Formats: sequence, structure tokens, C-alpha cells
Amino acid sequence: MITVGQITEQIFRLHVGGNPDADREITFYDVRFLMGQVVNRILKTEHLSVNVANGEHFPPHVCIASYTADVTAVDANTASEATLPVFPMNLPRQMGVWSVASTQNPHDKYIPIQTGQWSLVSANSMLSVLEGHVGYEVIGNKIRFTENLITDQITEVALQLLVQDVTSMTDTDVLPVPPELEDTIIQETLKVLATSAKPQDVTPDSNDQA
Repeated sequence: MITVGQITEQIFRLHVGGNPDADREITFYDVRFLMGQVVNRILKTEHLSVNVANGEHFPPHVCIASYTADVTAVDANTASEATLPVFPMNLPRQMGVWSVASTQNPHDKYIPIQTGQWSLVSANSMLSVLEGHVGYEVIGNKIRFTENLITDQITEVALQLLVQDVTSMTDTDVLPVPPELEDTIIQETLKVLATSAKPQDVTPDSNDQA
């Protein structure tokens, strides 16, 4: 996967025609900040503003980002799974996967199950606890569902993952976007750069950053 610095360098060189000295008004850091804003818009990010019970706290600059993932049947069609498009933040109790739902009904959330819990109890006992709802557990880069969603004509799920705000990332941080969106981000950032009247104003004042 591409880093923040790598995609910013690509956009910067495309904007100045391959010559980094061609436009002194637009800096690498201006491009990086604008690219971060574009990513946040494409992923429909919203800053996390909730209090966690038991005295736990989320790291600063955490956003909820929206993705989709294809569903495939597994275990002789008795269950199903989806692959995470990016890795979310590593948080206790798999809270980096904020919510999972069908794209057909995004308000009907599936129920998270702690990793390993499904294997510790019988399937009948867990299904009784779920009371007819679909559960899921996160195993590595997979989301494993307690039922085969394909039988209900559900072939895609909507994911909300906790990721770091891209505008607060460093050059070496991995961009939290799937590869198929990279070109879109590059083109959309170039459009913003082409219409920026005052590029020197896009970078926030360093005194305002946490």
C-alpha cells in the first residue's frame, strides 16, 4: 500500500509538470494537506467524539471512515466473510472496526463478537444469544459472519473503520485507502490544486495543531 509521502510526491510532480521548482507558491506540504482533505471527503470521514466506558480513551485525530467490502461464502456455504479494504487502528476489543452492516440496509448493524468467542461456545448457544441477528468477528484482515449472507442476497457490506485523520499523518504513514481509490485521490487533489486561489493559505497554522 502507498504511503502519504509517496502519493503526495506523485501529485506534486504532476501538478508542476515533473519539475519540483516550477511553482514555488505550492509546496509539498500544501499538497499533502489538500490530499488529506480529499481523502477525508472521499471516505466520508467524521471525527470521533464519543466517550468510552471504563476510563478508556481514543488516540487523538481519530476519524470514522466509510468503506465497502464484497462478501463471499465459506465453510461449505454455512457462513460468509469479507476482507477489510484497509487495516483500521489497533484498538482494544477490535473497536477499530466501528460498525458493519449490509449496504442494502446500513442502519441495521451486525453484532460484533469478540475474537475467539464463537469457537468457545456451540453454534446453537451463540445463535440463541444473537436472537436471530447476524454476528461477526474480526480475524486478521477478515470479517467472519455467523451466517451465509449470500443466501439473503447480500453480496456487499458497508464498513465504518477507525483510522487516523490523514491531514495529521506523516510522510511514512500508510494511506488508509484501498489501491483502487489511489488514482481517484490523485485526480481529485489535482482538481483542487487547479482551483486554489491562495495555495499559501491551505496549510493550518502549526500553533493550532495538537
